[in-house]
Amino acid sequence: RVGIGTTSPSATFSVENTLTYGTGQLEMNVGSDGSNDAANMVLDGHVTSGTNTVSEILVKNKGDSITRILTGRDSSDTAGFLTFSTQPSGGGITERMRITSAGNVGIGTSSPEGNLHISSGTSGDATVIIEADTDNNAEGDTPKLWFKADGG
Repeated sequence: RVGIGTTSPSATFSVENTLTYGTGQLEMNVGSDGSNDAANMVLDGHVTSGTNTVSEILVKNKGDSITRILTGRDSSDTAGFLTFSTQPSGGGITERMRITSAGNVGIGTSSPEGNLHISSGTSGDATVIIEADTDNNAEGDTPKLWFKADGG
């Protein structure tokens, strides 16, 4: 185990900040101004069977999981999905949005049946709000939902 800021790392690689102002930051700084160098992070899992998590970014507050970005693979090594999860007040972490390996986006559903599928789940209304001109200054701003077919 390797620890930065700790003599008792809690994971294989642990960066901990015990400074009194309570801010922790992991920074990757590559190159210099004008060098055109990209900073990349690669999470390389080795999942070999079934639908499984390949990588995740899990955010916790005092040990309680509050948000998560997860990547996984479908039943094939070459097909992947991406999920976004949050924790409701008093509940556990819950998937809110998924992008499937086919590119379909589901909000409130883990099995989107079209390009965009919004579901309220087993109960409640599914509401889509398109809002323009929140300052009410009568500029004539109009919210729009535009349906196009055949490129026109």
